[in-house]
Amino acid sequence: MKARLCIGVTVVMTILAAAWLSNAQATSSPEGEFPSEAWNISYVSTNPDAGRHLSMALDEQHDYAPWIAYYNQTYSSLMVAHYVGAGNGDCNSNDAWKCEQVDYVNGETKGLYTSIDTYPDTDPDPFFSTWKVGVSYYDASNRSLKYARYACPLMGGCSWTISTVDSSADASDELGRYTSIKYDSNGTAHISYHVISDSIDPTRMEMVKYASYIGGGDGNCGDDNNWMCQVIAEAFNMSIGKYTSLDLDWENKPYISFYDGTYGNLWYAYYVGSGGDCGSGGDWECRFIDDNDSADVGMYSSLHAPQNEDDYLRVAYYNSTAGTLMYAYDISGTGDCGENLEWLCTPVDEIGAGLTQAAISLAVNPDNETLIAYTDGHAEMAPLGLKVASPAIDMPYANCGGELFFSFYCRTVDNGYQDIHEAQSAALAIRPNGLAVIAYSELDQSDYPAQVNLKVAYQMARTLLPLVVK
Repeated sequence: MKARLCIGVTVVMTILAAAWLSNAQATSSPEGEFPSEAWNISYVSTNPDAGRHLSMALDEQHDYAPWIAYYNQTYSSLMVAHYVGAGNGDCNSNDAWKCEQVDYVNGETKGLYTSIDTYPDTDPDPFFSTWKVGVSYYDASNRSLKYARYACPLMGGCSWTISTVDSSADASDELGRYTSIKYDSNGTAHISYHVISDSIDPTRMEMVKYASYIGGGDGNCGDDNNWMCQVIAEAFNMSIGKYTSLDLDWENKPYISFYDGTYGNLWYAYYVGSGGDCGSGGDWECRFIDDNDSADVGMYSSLHAPQNEDDYLRVAYYNSTAGTLMYAYDISGTGDCGENLEWLCTPVDEIGAGLTQAAISLAVNPDNETLIAYTDGHAEMAPLGLKVASPAIDMPYANCGGELFFSFYCRTVDNGYQDIHEAQSAALAIRPNGLAVIAYSELDQSDYPAQVNLKVAYQMARTLLPLVVK
């Protein structure tokens, strides 16, 4: 077993779920091997280059309509798209969506490694709203972690504000890649991210960091010291902390998964307040989930924290050596991975070995069932595609790899075609009715230069035995 590595609304919009579902412009309806599950696919934006570094969240305040943050490579800017209903939008490929350029400075690069979340209106005052949308992202020109917030505190007063969360006076440091953001039940933003520091000459250090908003100038980082930043794990002259994924449990406790690139392991950290073995002042516990000595595991992780006492911690990730999508969950009793064998780790599907860019996104539906969206690149010399997988508990049969007693049920959502690759970036969310929404990229290499488009797929029905739920 490898050694552990850890140191120290009043909003001007009307969105109806039925409307955005029925008015979406379908450009394809993939005929998979399981036609009982239909996906409606549409383009959100096709020009200019859009859809890289994307993330998505559903807006509870407005019937769970999607908001998508992404990077526009043509203008090197942060973009956000959200559904506003047919005929009300301004995206170049779909007038049911509004596309906004949120952060742009000529000659600078903004909007990499985005993560987005929403928070509903919890204020009873009809003239004041706590509803907001938040995006964490990397400002490559200033090598810093940024936070963009869209809010409408007063009637008609909707606007974006941009602030710095973490930065360094040393121009060689890089803070803010691989971000992941969540709002807690009080509307406080929590962000995990990756840091590279070369300022401690001649030592190079990589870190996993965590930031939470506290306001009032009582923090230790960010504009006006309004954020509290903590180092969770760090390593000298080694690689640690990429592909962070943060989630909060039902008690607002943060959990973060991340990749140990030196040893090829998957780790996670969770907040304990004191007495921990890592983090600033021992506020965190750090544990490995999968430390497979014969494989490189842990890239592209997507973590889900328990949302009630019957829920459990689970994570999807990539085994680069074997080329498999992996799924692990924390169980009571004996597992087969983790420091105390408290995790069960299993391969789900073959997606291709050695992928240098891929997407894995895990979500849990109201029935506590897992769904994973992921890049499919298993076939050599074939385009990438978008697939989804779920445990084959209520499915007709299991049709993809897996070692759990229920195995997995996998199906294609969108196939690539010739020089068109799907889902190098992808984000999955599930609405309260149990139907999924996936935002994803499409790389079109048929022309020069290659073009990236932003697409969205929404599930029209899901198969359950003995019924089809619509």
